[in-house]
Amino acid sequence: MTPFEALYGRPPPRMTYYVAGRSSHLSVNQILENRQAIIRNLKHDLHISKQRMAFQANKHKIECTFQEGDLVLLKLQPYC
Repeated sequence: MTPFEALYGRPPPRMTYYVAGRSSHLSVNQILENRQAIIRNLKHDLHISKQRMAFQANKHKIECTFQEGDLVLLKLQPYC
């Protein structure tokens, strides 16, 4: 559940892509173009952030391959 859904009890409205020049009013056109630019920048920043987090998470991982019959130690935790 997203924070929006928790607060308002419904899913957030869909943000549709705006094609420049669809509105005949100049102020509406500018507002929607600005909103589209903000959404584009947010998506780019989220993508960069996701790449950084994946890099940091995978930095210390070691690729291990096991064969049938190999003995391995498992660390079990009582919680997930």
